[in-house]
Amino acid sequence: MSKKLKRILYAEDEPSIREIGLFALRDLGQFQVDVCETGDQIYDQACAAKPDLILLDVLMPGLSGPEAHAQLKSHAKTQDIPVIYVTAKTKPEEIDALMATGVQDVIIKPFDPFTLATRIQEIWDRQYDR
Repeated sequence: MSKKLKRILYAEDEPSIREIGLFALRDLGQFQVDVCETGDQIYDQACAAKPDLILLDVLMPGLSGPEAHAQLKSHAKTQDIPVIYVTAKTKPEEIDALMATGVQDVIIKPFDPFTLATRIQEIWDRQYDR
């Protein structure tokens, strides 16, 4: 039985990228989207919003994406929420290191806003449509 992806917590500190991401996710993807601007907000926002998925920037003020992900994994309320990193890091060894943290996937910035929602849905479906 598949679980439907409805609500995404999107953590991105750069306003212009955040706006493009919101357009891609809300307007094109029709997802419910909650937003964080710093790594320090992610845990509290995840507890409040109860997202199906967290789209997490790697480099943010406060906690980095990997630090915030580790915090999420250390709490029972948030440990099972799937995470996808979004990053400008493109070297294979950087991607491998990010994947080793237990995320579902890594999306490279700049991303195409017209395919972002589809890409996230495909990653989700890989996990839940079995």
